[in-house]
Amino acid sequence: MTGAERQPAYLEPAELGTKEYWNKLYTNELCNHAADPSDIGTVWFDDSDAEAKMVEFLADLEREQQPQNQEEEKGEEEGNKSPSSPALARGTSSLLDLGCGNGSLLFALRDDGWSARALGVDYSPQSVALARQVAASRAEEQQQEEDDGKDGDDGGESRPPPSAVEFSEWDVFAGDSSTVLNGAQTSGWDVVLDKGTFDAISLSDARDPATGRRLCECYRECVLRLVRPGGIFLVTSCNWTEEELRAWFVPPTAQRSETGQFDVAGRVQYRTFSFGGVKGQTISTLCFRRR
Repeated sequence: MTGAERQPAYLEPAELGTKEYWNKLYTNELCNHAADPSDIGTVWFDDSDAEAKMVEFLADLEREQQPQNQEEEKGEEEGNKSPSSPALARGTSSLLDLGCGNGSLLFALRDDGWSARALGVDYSPQSVALARQVAASRAEEQQQEEDDGKDGDDGGESRPPPSAVEFSEWDVFAGDSSTVLNGAQTSGWDVVLDKGTFDAISLSDARDPATGRRLCECYRECVLRLVRPGGIFLVTSCNWTEEELRAWFVPPTAQRSETGQFDVAGRVQYRTFSFGGVKGQTISTLCFRRR
């Protein structure tokens, strides 16, 4: 089967694939949040509880790898270094969210105990401004809760707070790579997240000036460079089925990059429905591991 036969058909371009649409949306949500801090804006795929399911999936993946971690630690104590990649761990695994919107996914992971470096990027400056504004409101609320808790402090040890979530304006196709590949993440991130960003990219009619390809065809290579070897890419889509996501991110051998490739490492199960004798679900979440 050729690559052309395997690649899903293009989606028709739509307004949601334009930067102007997102700038306008987040400008409105910035104003709404300024007037009412409890209004953080749209949480994409909230009707399917996708955000909570993505957080739960990562927690399950961490638990599944704990025996592996213990064996690796034992081997290191005995002088046998394990060649396998570091497994996920709430305290050390770095998080990069592509198309972060209001930052809600990274905040949900922080609330679930993922305390290492976390960066959300978006090509819309209004999105980044909203995420930073929501982060500031969350910090104020948490500080108030801590201050209130000090009144009944029993003298127990307090845990150091996790580092603040970072947000930066960055275009995955045209941005300077040093914005995201720096410091300890020069070789990539442990977890790269996408909740609806590939959907928006797939609705864009923009093309790569160097190759003439639609941007959705270039996305896999861009993401590969951001995931460290052994790291994972967790993507959620309402426009593509699981089979189509596999086709986009695990191409035929002849088309695979010399710098690495993705293999399917898991999926999120959503509530299914039946129509015309065919069973399906409204959104899909697949986990890919960079080989």
